[in-house]
Amino acid sequence: MDKLGCYRQIVEQVIREYASHKPSNGKIESEAVIDREGDHYEVLNVGWDRAERVHDTIIHGDIVDGKIWIQCNNTDRLLADEFVEAGVPKEDIVLAFHPAELAAHGIRCAVADSFVCGVILLKPADFGLAKWGISRSECRLSRLRQGYSPSRP
Repeated sequence: MDKLGCYRQIVEQVIREYASHKPSNGKIESEAVIDREGDHYEVLNVGWDRAERVHDTIIHGDIVDGKIWIQCNNTDRLLADEFVEAGVPKEDIVLAFHPAELAAHGIRCAVADSFVCGVILLKPADFGLAKWGISRSECRLSRLRQGYSPSRP
């Protein structure tokens, strides 16, 4: 199987596995959304929690230019690590929600992709960023560039 076909199979397997878990609250279903032609893959939670409508993206990934782009990860697990364990090289995984400062360091994988969708960076020790060559000062700089203030929680 070619590289692209292998990546599609791996991403689809991960998406289906996550979608097989039913949320514990309300009448909510997890759906695997798989667009093989466009290389878009998502897990959505859809339904009702009491009187509140639920329509949430849990995972969103794409395959772009031969690389797996993790667009959003609202789970407590590191998807990038799962892809690496399945045989995807780190350089073929892009954490699309990381700020440019991390991308400039070549950080592609296993750097706490649970920083999902715009949450500020934490100190390196929180998720082992030091092993990827990211220092505390670089994380602080990144937080400041994102408008983080130490006086704000």
